[in-house]
Amino acid sequence: MLPIAIFYQVYAYFSLVLSVQVFYMQMRARNLPCLLLLFWVCICSLIYAVQSAIWHDTSEPKWLGYGFCDLTSRIITSSSIGIPASAFTLVLYLDKVIRSDRPLKPFQDWVFQILLSLVFPLVIMALMVPMESNRYVVICMNGCMPAFYQTVYTLIFFYLPPCLLSLGGLFFVSRILYYYWHRQKELQQFFQRDSQLTSKRFLRLLLLDAVFFLGYFPLTLYLLIVNCKGHKFMAVDHYLMSLWHRVPVDFFQATSIYLNNWIPPTVLIVMSIFFITSGKWTDKVAIFLWSLVVRCPFIKHTSVGRHAQFKLDSEKSAETTLAERTIDSGDLKEKCLILERQWSKLSVPSDDSSESQVPAKYV
Repeated sequence: MLPIAIFYQVYAYFSLVLSVQVFYMQMRARNLPCLLLLFWVCICSLIYAVQSAIWHDTSEPKWLGYGFCDLTSRIITSSSIGIPASAFTLVLYLDKVIRSDRPLKPFQDWVFQILLSLVFPLVIMALMVPMESNRYVVICMNGCMPAFYQTVYTLIFFYLPPCLLSLGGLFFVSRILYYYWHRQKELQQFFQRDSQLTSKRFLRLLLLDAVFFLGYFPLTLYLLIVNCKGHKFMAVDHYLMSLWHRVPVDFFQATSIYLNNWIPPTVLIVMSIFFITSGKWTDKVAIFLWSLVVRCPFIKHTSVGRHAQFKLDSEKSAETTLAERTIDSGDLKEKCLILERQWSKLSVPSDDSSESQVPAKYV
């Protein structure tokens, strides 16, 4: 296995490990668009990593993935629409939040979000089956890939939608920034009423979408231009559509990992940077790393180890102080409650007859 293939394996599986925490955080936040985006990039990262390990050898393979690649190549076709569509539903959700006067209900537009992020990519995949020039192709270190005839049909249904979704995403990101700039005071009051979405979380999601579309739109536009200029479009007829199952599966040599294989794990790592490195999770990760340094026998007696031990001791003392303050505040609340009850008995006149009758019932 070439070094680039080994590095890609580590890179892809590391991104999948990071995605577990992001998935848990978005499940708690009930953020369906972000969960749909996670679904597509996770499944693509897993497919690319497994296929890169299976077909890592540059020699002719003994197995060409019959059955397995029929499924994975079609998932890859769907993901080319599903990834930008999921990011687009996320920016639509943020746009609706910023233009609303009241907090949105969880999963309010879940039908539309699932239709756009899951059903629409599957429909595009089904429409592209007649345009397959091969059943699929197998590329060394890259795995199974779909292959299509260069037709106007392919241009409209496969290359154009990701570009339009990315362009629409940039438009909505710009509009949200405009609204946010002119309604900051109103939005601060709005976020105080919304228990599911805070101002920091909103800006984090908006910045994630902005980074995604700023990177994805030039890529999809480049692919669109290259496929328009570099190939002559074929005429679509019945004979062309009936050839796909007769063409054998081809194997191609390669010495590098293609760009589309890097996109899903990179998106996962970017999402992890945006979510895991925020707030308390950063502190938890830092404490975990410092504890590893302290347990390492070659480092714990060095200046780095002593610094790690100091950080852990400082964190423990801070937690102890916070616990003591919490206990003190609890005692203070109980004392205030007792004083309030005594004051109410002294200040509010009561009917002696009623007070004497009430305990008599329980004698």
